[in-house]
Amino acid sequence: LIYFQNSSLPKVRSAKNKHMKTILSLSVALLCICCKQQVAVGGVILDEKTGKPVGKVYISQKDILKDRAVIDLDSSDQNGRYNYKYPLTGKLTDSVFVTLYFYKDGGELARNIRNGFQNDTIFWRP
Repeated sequence: LIYFQNSSLPKVRSAKNKHMKTILSLSVALLCICCKQQVAVGGVILDEKTGKPVGKVYISQKDILKDRAVIDLDSSDQNGRYNYKYPLTGKLTDSVFVTLYFYKDGGELARNIRNGFQNDTIFWRP
């Protein structure tokens, strides 16, 4: 038979609760840091001359025409809409603005866009 005094139980629970709160706080902080390191930009791509939507424009954080592995490739839909969400590449201090590369049929456009901006309009020159 083991006997515990009532006064020692709250201390054990209190220490355990404090440890769990610390782990939870660190987990939430890490999650917030990871979420901030993501590019989230959206908008529409329009033909500069006609004003019509341009579909199948490829989008990346890396220059598509250079010999690089591009794993964060996305494209605009048939209505010219794009919604680009990928982990941020490059320096963390550059996370306010991101440079995206838009590519279609041999043409390329590089553009600095504010991260989190979801109503960007790109005018494409064929």
